[in-house]
Amino acid sequence: TDWAPDILLEKRLVVLRSILKSEQQYLSELETLLTPMKALKASAGTSQPVLNPQQVETVFFQVPELREMHRNFYQVSQLGVYRGFIDNYESAVEIVRTCTQADQRFRTLAESMMSNKGPDNCRTKYTLELLYKPLDRVTKTTLVLHDLLKHTPEDHPDHPHLQEALRISSSFLAGVNEDSHCKRAVTLTKGIRRQLMRDGFVVDASECEPSLRHLFLYTDLLLCTKLKNGKQTQYRFSWYLPLAGLRMNLGPVREQPADLQHRISATRGKMFQLREEKGSKGLGARTLDRSRRKLQQCELWLLTHAPVLPLELHSPSGKSHTIFLSSLYELDEWREAIEKLKGELETVPPDLLALTSSCVKLRMTQQPSLLDPSLLLKRWKRVTMSMGQVEVSLSLKYCAHALEPPRAAPVQQPPVFAVPIGELAHERVLVPHIVRSCSEEVERRGLDEVGIYRISGATSDIQIMKKAFDTVRDAISRLRTVDVNTVSGTLKLYFRELPHSVIPSELFQSLADALLDTMLTILQSCPDVNRNTFLFLLHHLKVAERQEINKMTLMNLATVFGPSMVRPPEVILGQCGPPVDISQEVVVQVLYFYLQCQNLPAPQTL
Repeated sequence: TDWAPDILLEKRLVVLRSILKSEQQYLSELETLLTPMKALKASAGTSQPVLNPQQVETVFFQVPELREMHRNFYQVSQLGVYRGFIDNYESAVEIVRTCTQADQRFRTLAESMMSNKGPDNCRTKYTLELLYKPLDRVTKTTLVLHDLLKHTPEDHPDHPHLQEALRISSSFLAGVNEDSHCKRAVTLTKGIRRQLMRDGFVVDASECEPSLRHLFLYTDLLLCTKLKNGKQTQYRFSWYLPLAGLRMNLGPVREQPADLQHRISATRGKMFQLREEKGSKGLGARTLDRSRRKLQQCELWLLTHAPVLPLELHSPSGKSHTIFLSSLYELDEWREAIEKLKGELETVPPDLLALTSSCVKLRMTQQPSLLDPSLLLKRWKRVTMSMGQVEVSLSLKYCAHALEPPRAAPVQQPPVFAVPIGELAHERVLVPHIVRSCSEEVERRGLDEVGIYRISGATSDIQIMKKAFDTVRDAISRLRTVDVNTVSGTLKLYFRELPHSVIPSELFQSLADALLDTMLTILQSCPDVNRNTFLFLLHHLKVAERQEINKMTLMNLATVFGPSMVRPPEVILGQCGPPVDISQEVVVQVLYFYLQCQNLPAPQTL
């Protein structure tokens, strides 16, 4: 390696910690596996045994020895124990399968093992499928030894011992795989032979974090594996589900938080740049290799975090797994492939070691691509849809989305609310967009609404509309779907939050003076008795000067006397004329304005 010795030793320490943590977990699983053995041994001497002594010995053959071996951390030097376990494995699985079907007591025991030493020290439920763990451990031993040797300096005293351990482990694994070769062609019920029908990469949501997994669909089961890349490609078993009785459901589309969406977009932009960089001329071999590795990391991250379409898988035994796919095309392909195979076909318990090891050969010969849709691009799919008495046939083909160059950060539009009405440079109009769109929407569907502009919409809905107007398109689409009182409330809120009124404040005095002159002129045109009585009352209503005691403000007085002092003309039956519709609030405001005048003429009483 090109790493410095101190960095190499630091990475070695990380690998060692990982090995110790994995060993602790595996040891707790072996101890959990031995829990039902004690109960089964105890019942074997009774008149109604669950398993006879020979069956107990076969199911748990060499498991106690494996536990003692891992307690002392001597796995490689005592691989003979694993040899005996592997040779006996097929017989053990057959007893488990037969007794699970025939005896309810055994089925309950086999499917309800609990351990308090699971991941993160939480209470974990296991089944007798824990029997596959020693098989998986054989493959993992070679892998971890390879990783440990890779991060151990050649002058380290452990280096030659690790080389020898890796040689022993690799030789043992090669012999196991060779012996298992004859077991790979399994004959199922009805004379069908187990074959690989489909494989591909999916995201497994069964764990705390989404994980990229290689899924294999065989004639009678689904096998989920984890791909480990190194000098030697390795597959680790994750889970399997028999197809018999398997139910599939489409789960809810996964909601991606805003920060994840932003990171996905940024990753796609980075991939575009890396591919452009790979195509550039004159770059050195090391630069190209670095770009290739970065691109692969981006692809793996994107494959793991971008898929949002879930397919839920439920087995009759109660086991469930959820996988996520990135397109409806893939989701439909997997559903259709599984649907064609599932039925009443009885599953022969798989030799998980042989089955998982065979995945390596499939990977080496077929090289399934992580992100290459070239095969899909050439394949058309015919779908027939029934629409009542008519059937429509469609031909569909997958089309990949090309990577786009990274986009510049979106320009933040200036806010709409609480901004002076004159700042319309971004709109280039003389009436703000919010005023026009809200008014048009009210005119379109709110003219017959009782209490429009008096009854406001829900405060939360109005706040959503306020936020939406920062993006014009979003506001327009929302405006047509919300309650019309929300639209009117949004318009009122806009005017209420203006920092300055629509009529500039510097013109207020001029407006007030003009109104006063006009209203006094109108008052002078009234008959003498009417004018002087009105003026007398206005001077009398200065009782508002003692409002702190009598609680009668000018507005209160205007509300009491306004409707009596100022009335619109009554419509006489049979006469035509323009209708006059003045609300009570307007009448109150007229009287209120007169009461505020400081230079009203004095009334004449004689």
